Amino acid sequence: LEIPFTQVSIQDDFWCERLDINRQHSLEHQWQQLENSGCIQNFRLVADQAEEGSPHNGWFFADSDAYKWLDAAARAYSSGQQPALQEHIDDLIDLITRAQTADGYLYTYNQLLFPTSRWENLQIEHELYCHGHLIEAAVSHYEATGQKILLQAGIQAANLLLHTFLGCGPQQTPGHEEIEIALIRLADATGEQAYLQLA
Repeated sequence: LEIPFTQVSIQDDFWCERLDINRQHSLEHQWQQLENSGCIQNFRLVADQAEEGSPHNGWFFADSDAYKWLDAAARAYSSGQQPALQEHIDDLIDLITRAQTADGYLYTYNQLLFPTSRWENLQIEHELYCHGHLIEAAVSHYEATGQKILLQAGIQAANLLLHTFLGCGPQQTPGHEEIEIALIRLADATGEQAYLQLA
């Protein structure tokens, strides 16, 4: 039986101090690193419909770093609200929802450099890995806040994966695990068993 993290309260001299440091300082530092690396800028370029061939910053899987930050920030926010943290969370969610295509695809590397390319090298490109971290961030944000805007983006991404991959067999297995965990969490959050089947 999984207990939602929002139902757990840690009251411990050792851990409370560290959780406060994470919430008040580490997440802000990590946000600045995402800005400095150009990771957040990739989302801005896609959301603002930059010209095809605009440079992509960082590794092709850089989107996952933004989603991992968002997952952690949502969890931290649930245990102690911070206005600056909330602003970053809201800004990133806005970028995600504007950058995501109408059918649920979001992978800034391809969207900026190869806009007609999808799912061509699942072993290397980490598209499903990035979509998995998007879905996990969406579930964590929903669990922390009850808000559905990011959850809807995660559902759109998962529904695209259902349409694209359900029943395709092991030849469509990604090269990096992650999407499986995300789909299981989304199935738990929504009750949609097709996500579990795809996982």
